[in-house]
Amino acid sequence: MCHQLDLTQTLKSNDTGVKVDVCVKDKAPYCFQLALCEYNTPDTLFQRCVYGPGSIMKLSPEEGKSLIQLNLNQKDAVVIDESDGEDDDTEVIKSNIYSLLCKVSMSAIQTPVRGKNCKHIQCFDLRNYLLSNSTVSGSRWRCVVCEDFVPMQDLMIDGFMSKILNDFGQDVNASRDKVEICMDGTYKLLDANRLRYQQKRSSSSNDDSSAKRAKTEEKATEIIDILDDDDD
Repeated sequence: MCHQLDLTQTLKSNDTGVKVDVCVKDKAPYCFQLALCEYNTPDTLFQRCVYGPGSIMKLSPEEGKSLIQLNLNQKDAVVIDESDGEDDDTEVIKSNIYSLLCKVSMSAIQTPVRGKNCKHIQCFDLRNYLLSNSTVSGSRWRCVVCEDFVPMQDLMIDGFMSKILNDFGQDVNASRDKVEICMDGTYKLLDANRLRYQQKRSSSSNDDSSAKRAKTEEKATEIIDILDDDDD
């Protein structure tokens, strides 16, 4: 089945031989590979990715901006109309909105990365990604945005997103995490998103209004019934 078998617990000492018996039910040839592995902590892998000789790809701010501009040209984006209504010349600016929160930890991204082959611009945090993959599971090394297989060596650091985080990282929180990036490379941190709370308040207000309306109609019905009884 090609599943890894960890024999570490069976190794009592360096002088003790280890015998492994493998039972099969058919005569097909089998191949075995013995690998001596050394565990690396997420912090060790982080240092290797960022500073080591085998570090991952790093996009400069200009390269990162070019990819975003290409993405805006290829996909649907928010269109901002800059005309003042006094003439027919309309300046249309394409932009898109990205989150500065890591989907793994739901905190501000520190080192923005994504897969080389990912089709999206949205990034996640390198250290959190390595930490989440330190435990063996069936979903290891899956992009947290598109779920494509992204091993460590296929990650890349986005220099443009790093620049944005250097400007706004200290202001990012759960309610204010969206940045709008325009085609010309300008960007701004959007105001806190209060829509969710507004919807809750609106829903609560509607429920209160409905309850009050129902009570009023109930009282009116009782009054009508009393009047009808008097007429009889």
